[in-house]
Amino acid sequence: MADKNLHKLFDYLGFPAFLYLFIDTLIDISHGQSGWKVVIRLIITLLGTVVDGYLIFIYKEKPKDNLHP
Repeated sequence: MADKNLHKLFDYLGFPAFLYLFIDTLIDISHGQSGWKVVIRLIITLLGTVVDGYLIFIYKEKPKDNLHP
């Protein structure tokens, strides 16, 4: 039962981490850093922030029907 919501825990931990990295990447870009590493980091952090944000704030799990296995 403890591992039942482990995926939700990682979503809640991942969202602020991705958000921090996304903001850090935007600050690096505003200071003039560029290149393929910055662009890849921007894409990965943007996708991670959007996906975790969706899973936390929008997606609702359907309750499981315990009558049918």
